[in-house]
Amino acid sequence: MRPTAKTVGLAFLAVALLVLNLVDPGGFPGGEGNVRILPSISEGSATRIEMSSAEHKVVLERNVESGRWTITAPIDHPADTPRVRAVLHALRNEIQVDVRVDTGNLADYGLDASGGIVVEVWTDQEEPEVSFTVGRDAPGASSFIRLSGDDGVYRARVGGRARFDRRPAEWRNRVVLDFSPSEVQELSITPPSGAEVHLTRAPSGEVDQDGSPLPGPWTVDPDPGWGLDATGLQNLIATMGRLRAHQILANEFEGGFSPPAAELTVMRNDGTESVMAIGTLVTEGRAHVRVTGGSAVYAVPAKPLARFMSLEQGPVEDRGIFQVDRSEISKLILWEGQRPTEAGPDPDTGIWRLLSGDGSATDVAEIDWAIDQLSRLQSDGRLEGLSYAASGVSPPNMIFEVQRQDGTHEALYVGRAVVKEGQRYLYVGKQNGKDVHIISAARIKRLRKAFGKG
Repeated sequence: MRPTAKTVGLAFLAVALLVLNLVDPGGFPGGEGNVRILPSISEGSATRIEMSSAEHKVVLERNVESGRWTITAPIDHPADTPRVRAVLHALRNEIQVDVRVDTGNLADYGLDASGGIVVEVWTDQEEPEVSFTVGRDAPGASSFIRLSGDDGVYRARVGGRARFDRRPAEWRNRVVLDFSPSEVQELSITPPSGAEVHLTRAPSGEVDQDGSPLPGPWTVDPDPGWGLDATGLQNLIATMGRLRAHQILANEFEGGFSPPAAELTVMRNDGTESVMAIGTLVTEGRAHVRVTGGSAVYAVPAKPLARFMSLEQGPVEDRGIFQVDRSEISKLILWEGQRPTEAGPDPDTGIWRLLSGDGSATDVAEIDWAIDQLSRLQSDGRLEGLSYAASGVSPPNMIFEVQRQDGTHEALYVGRAVVKEGQRYLYVGKQNGKDVHIISAARIKRLRKAFGKG
């Protein structure tokens, strides 16, 4: 029996559909879909990373010569190498994207404009090598992602949302000097008084495969009584190179740098120098350091710096006014004019904000800076033989009050202005105190800014 034309036609259609299915199985939710790949990017080939959310956009760029990463927007600061490497580590191998789980409904997966983080990585091309949006984390160590130009929702192992979801300030490099011992030829320590201490390496008399002289062991001159052998000195240098901050504070933070407890000068093999000042302020096991030419003060572990801070030095002027443990602070108050302005934590979110005043807005970062300043208040100098009345401290022109959880408080009285060596200061004093200090007018102005005062 010969097949009819209709039967032949149906058979041909079935074969055609089978071939089409094998070539393109489709991309329906829950189906197999086309295989989608996020290409691999090595750390050495990446030149630029952008991460954009509804709140901010962070741009990281790599210096091709030095290999170091820098934040170029919205701030200009060396980038934290471990955190940058964590992003690139997730992309070191090709990532096969799982089947499409949904189409549209982006908000359900944290992939809409208000919840998603757009991640783009460039190599040496004009267009990004990798571009995707990461949303919430999914079960099984995957995250929900959306590929650029595709409204489908997929799963992929991109290392979790947390490694991309950071505020711009959190990308700043927390390693203060950031060097390895092999990059350094000398480290000098200068105390406020007494002899400088030099850690150096003389040539060993041996050469490497290229004929370059190999350095010998580290030595110290003069010996400050540390009792460290060559290995101990090597470890000390290494510790300074990877000294990492617990917190990055504003450059105006008073960490006790007038004068500092010591200055460390690092001379690298390429002839460049870095100078790190160690402040005299040590609280809760943290010392404070800053690098010449930098724009921040770093709160670092005090223990690794103990040897440098205990070198011979002259008497250091006590510039402390008062100190309140940050965890005990319940409210800050500025008394100026007819009404006080209060700042404190929001009852619902715990985020500090203005609680009263004229309705002016202020930056949370400014309030945080004010808390740091007023929790361990240091002046710019203490004056002898000057009374509160003569300096205008009593009665004061304004008062900064720090309230504790138990209801007690400390208060800074601010008096008249004075010019010293071409710089403007204000006389200040502690409530119920006797010593008159000075604080720069710029610092008082910024304290007022935390209360929404221009």
